[in-house]
Amino acid sequence: MTIKIDANTWIWTSPLTTVDVERLAPHAAGMGFDLLELPVEGANDFDYAQAAQIPDRAALERTSGSASILQNEIRNTSQPQSSYWRDFHAFTHNCPHR
Repeated sequence: MTIKIDANTWIWTSPLTTVDVERLAPHAAGMGFDLLELPVEGANDFDYAQAAQIPDRAALERTSGSASILQNEIRNTSQPQSSYWRDFHAFTHNCPHR
């Protein structure tokens, strides 16, 4: 069995933005981490579709953090709910579950 070590981006920043993911993915890979956990704090914090590709470019797997507050934020946004759910689902669907 191979043990993989992940880093949650809360080590460095919160809330996470797409720019943060661009900066932190290569940093975490350089430190020797295998996975990068991208915590979901709010519906508009980062671009799910774009952020999902960034760890791949840094040779990292990705995991997703808690999405417990996302549902209330989506209800209160002026954006169509379907686009948030579609992007969020696409982001988390291929994340390994711990």
